[in-house]
Parts: sequence; C-alpha cells; structure tokens
Amino acid sequence: SGGGFMLFGDKSAQRSCALCFEGIDVSLGFLERFWWRDDLCFVCREAMGSRYRLLKVSGFKVHVLHEYSGLVRECILRFKDFGDVFLGRIFLVSFRLRVFFFFHDWVVVCAPSHVDRIRARGFDHCLVLAGFLNLPVIEGVLGSLSSERQASKSREERLLIGKDLVLLDGSLLKGKKVLVLDDVMTTGSTLIACCELLVDHCDSVEALCVSYVPTNS
Repeated sequence: SGGGFMLFGDKSAQRSCALCFEGIDVSLGFLERFWWRDDLCFVCREAMGSRYRLLKVSGFKVHVLHEYSGLVRECILRFKDFGDVFLGRIFLVSFRLRVFFFFHDWVVVCAPSHVDRIRARGFDHCLVLAGFLNLPVIEGVLGSLSSERQASKSREERLLIGKDLVLLDGSLLKGKKVLVLDDVMTTGSTLIACCELLVDHCDSVEALCVSYVPTNS
C-alpha cells in the first residue's frame, strides 16, 4: 500500500526449514522479521523445545536455553562435530528478546577452544553462535591450554577445567558488561572459570549457554 510501514507484511515469500526442509512462510513486515525470524518451521521449533532457566552458579548468573537431549543434542552434534555450520543460527532464537531488552549494551566473550580443536573442526563453534546474537564480540580475551575433547573427560576432570583456561588480555573488557557464551553446560565449571577470570576486568559478567545436561544424565 504505497510502500508504507507493514505491521504484519506479505506472507508470500518462502524459505525452507533448516531441519525438515519444508517451506516456511516468511513475513516481509519489519516487526515480524525483527522479532520472530526463525530458520525452523513451527513443527521443528516445537520439537526443539525451550527449557530456559536462569541459574545461579558459584555466585554468577547463567542463562541456559535448552536441555541437551533429543533433537537439541542431535542438532548440536551436527553443528559442532559434523560441520553443519548453518544450524548455528537455530539455537539462540529464544534469547533474542532478552538481548534486545536487557543485553543490548553488552559484549560477548566466547568460552575458548584450543587452537588444535578449532583447526580440526574447521571453525570456532562458539564464535559462529555469537554471530547470531547481534552483539559485539571481543576475541583474544581467553585461551585454552587443553586440546582434549570435553566429552572424553570424566565429571571429575571437567570440574578441574579452570586450570586449562587462561586470561590473555583483560584490558579489552574495561568498562564493559560481558556475556560469556558456550554451547553445552555439564558441570558449569567452564563457564564459572571464565567468569572468575573476567570478573575483575569488566563492569559485569554473566554467562549464556545453549544447552545444559540434566543432572541425572
């Protein structure tokens, strides 16, 4: 209608679901593209589920979005271990409103992977995820000294993850509010170790994790 502002838009555009490849009706209206743009159809999004929880771990706030099971686990493995990089865009959809209202002036620091793990995978999975939050990402802050896969470690070894992490340059965070991003939380040790390394170098620090392993797993 004369190129005016569209609240709900034209539903004629189509794209395909990232999982089942069925067509998705796409709104061309500004508000719907901004708030609800998703790369999954309704059926697959419902199957992914949403288990958002705000936890307090060792005094730090940790936001977790999904339970690491079923379709979520399958998608993370496809994304992280089998190079299906496109799937990176499906995990953080449910956090976008919180980013807009509460974290729009924060920066992201990714939980570090060892350079050998990044080289073997072909990409830094957390850095890919961070790109879908539409927040500034600061690299070169944290490093990892261990090239061993977390999945191969026992629970006791994971609890000691802090000894494998190192602060490279805390000055990059001066005066900033920091959201530490990771993909899977088992014991929480990685995220807490990151927060403990950063807390004295920034104004605030919280953590965001795509998924968490149920305590009975």
